[in-house]
Amino acid sequence: NLGRTNVRALSDDGVEWEAWLSGDHVRGQAEVKMNRGEPDDLRMDFDRLYLPKPRGKPRRVDPDARRRYPNVEIHADHFIFGEWDLGSLDLEATSYVGRWSVDQLILDQPGLQISANGHWAYGESGSTTRVKAGIRSDDIGIALDKLSLPPHIAESRATLDFALEWPGEPQGFVLSKLDGTYS
Repeated sequence: NLGRTNVRALSDDGVEWEAWLSGDHVRGQAEVKMNRGEPDDLRMDFDRLYLPKPRGKPRRVDPDARRRYPNVEIHADHFIFGEWDLGSLDLEATSYVGRWSVDQLILDQPGLQISANGHWAYGESGSTTRVKAGIRSDDIGIALDKLSLPPHIAESRATLDFALEWPGEPQGFVLSKLDGTYS
């Protein structure tokens, strides 16, 4: 839900589109290429992107919709998810037969840097999600404040690396079915 948003889109051929978005939660531009029979290509560059946290239980993904996950490049100078101010966002993802791969996810703000990659593999027998990530903070107090959390620790450094896997879709994360390592 992007709130009230104005969208202006142009295309000469109905295949390649340019769009400009401006509204309560988003300001930026997008390029979309509709690839018949192949995943679409989506490039987005935002000054601001705010995504409210989803409400209710996650919806299951329609198996036929899996073929339509696009190749994605997204950049946002200022990215907020729910109450969390996550700084800048860079995301690159590629669609393959039976897999959607996040090649790079980087969130960068003062005091906190998060980098991740992973994939969601799906098929007739079910699906699996895998994520590898690293979290770095040179000042945990600043990072906690930006995440709207009480800053009980100040001027401390932290590093956390982890690899996680769970059965199902990315939004189907359930702690009891989680397998992984951290350091």
